[in-house]
Amino acid sequence: MSTLREEAELESLYLRFQPGLQHYAAGIVRNQSDAAEIVQDVFLAVWEKRQQLTLDTGLKNYLFRAVKNRCLNHLKRPSLPWTDTGDELPPAADPHNFSEQLSAEETERIIFNIVEKLPQRCRQIFLLSRLEQFSYKEIAGLMDISTKTVENQMTIALRYIREQLYGSKGGGLHQATLKRYLY
Repeated sequence: MSTLREEAELESLYLRFQPGLQHYAAGIVRNQSDAAEIVQDVFLAVWEKRQQLTLDTGLKNYLFRAVKNRCLNHLKRPSLPWTDTGDELPPAADPHNFSEQLSAEETERIIFNIVEKLPQRCRQIFLLSRLEQFSYKEIAGLMDISTKTVENQMTIALRYIREQLYGSKGGGLHQATLKRYLY
């Protein structure tokens, strides 16, 4: 049974963290409505598990991690080549563009699977740089580390990803997607 105090606390947390979480999610999934839904799902999960959660000191980190995980799960799900427009039929797809889109999505999935294997800090720096489009200086300020550390971690991440991609299955991958993340 929820109390008015609990509901007020959740509303306060939502108002405080929702804008930043939604911006973060939109940078990952590249869709505002999906990002809003993901953030709402995270807050719903927090509400449903409020009795078990003890996040006094790490609430912000928990929320961002939960949003990131839901975003990555969202990206792993196969998506339809059209958006939900009610009763309308999907537009006729040009087979070349459709296969190009599938190739780009598959390449992105492969890259994200490799990125998930990076050490936590290295992965976080890579995602902030490539998905959030933060500069190295901004990342350094955000994470309270030096710009040189950010550069070194990006070098490590990019070297590892390239080795994984080109060492095993680099041929046939979507080149524009590779350039977006690796160059």
